[in-house]
Amino acid sequence: MSEVVKDEIVEVATEDEIREAFPELKPLARTVIAKVCVSTLSYPISLVKTLIELGYEPFPLRRWKFFILFGHANYYLPNGIKYMWNLYKKYGFKALYTGLDAAICSTVTYTIVYTVTINYFDANYPDLGGEPLNLEKDEHELTTHQNARVKIRDTIRDSISRFIATFVSRPFTVLTVQKIVGFVILKQPSVGFFPTLYKIGDSDGPGGLFAGFIPQFLADFLAILSIQAFRFGIELGLRYFVERRVKDEDLKKDIIKKTLQVSKILVPLTIGSLGFIYPFRVTSTVMAANVNSQSSEILQFMPRFSHWINAYHILKPEFATRGRLYWRDAKDQFRIRADQQAYKISSFVNRLSDKYTRKFKAID
Repeated sequence: MSEVVKDEIVEVATEDEIREAFPELKPLARTVIAKVCVSTLSYPISLVKTLIELGYEPFPLRRWKFFILFGHANYYLPNGIKYMWNLYKKYGFKALYTGLDAAICSTVTYTIVYTVTINYFDANYPDLGGEPLNLEKDEHELTTHQNARVKIRDTIRDSISRFIATFVSRPFTVLTVQKIVGFVILKQPSVGFFPTLYKIGDSDGPGGLFAGFIPQFLADFLAILSIQAFRFGIELGLRYFVERRVKDEDLKKDIIKKTLQVSKILVPLTIGSLGFIYPFRVTSTVMAANVNSQSSEILQFMPRFSHWINAYHILKPEFATRGRLYWRDAKDQFRIRADQQAYKISSFVNRLSDKYTRKFKAID
């Protein structure tokens, strides 16, 4: 007897069912697309910042006064815009978008992982970082104690989510730096993902893909902590001032509400420019460039760092100029070349030169 085989009916979920199962999918897609667009448009600035953080200063300095019309004249490194223009003239438009593909992958991965992690915590671990109390209220409606609890909870959850997102997206960040190093600094032909991955794997193994992860996360964590602490301090000072100077209750609430809304935008911008955060970003970028043996040429006679702490201490004298886009004083660390132009010289090279000068004098 022949067996009758029944076809299995596979039910396909409708669009409405998918939306019901994943209500955050559409907002997430919008966020990812928006961030990719912003990252693409601003990528030349990110590329210039990366090159500056690596200490790549091939362009001549300018001598002018800090206050334009008066003050002592110093030599200054090109600012970010001038640096970008010089890069375009020297290497062409392609150089400004080298590594964009890896950078987009990093942005997409980071955004998706961060959002999914936050939503997962909300659904499965609502008590992580503290009880979910007063979350539906605006900041100006909370007491000082309630606001402190909410900010501590947000800091813990945000830090864990960013840790996971940074870890997952770090390989793409390293690839971005490596592609910039290869094309702009080492003058190598532009290569794709897999050749770059092979170089890193051949030189440093899988661990090389996560080089600079710790300083990058420390920079993010310090930024989160500083933003929350700074905004809480503003809220405390504001309440102290308003409670004693303003009598009208409606006016009090309006002042506090508007000030906190403005601080939500301005405080992150202010914190990002503070000096105690960007040294970790510089170290993270240098470690990402340090994984490939060929990339050691860019570090201006520096050793290949075995640990990010070593890089942090060696680069410490240059943190004042590396990573900044404006007002980059050369601090007398320059030399005049054959074209009679002044060029930046690494402070590490100066110390290395002094070390060997003393050594040779001792031998003589």
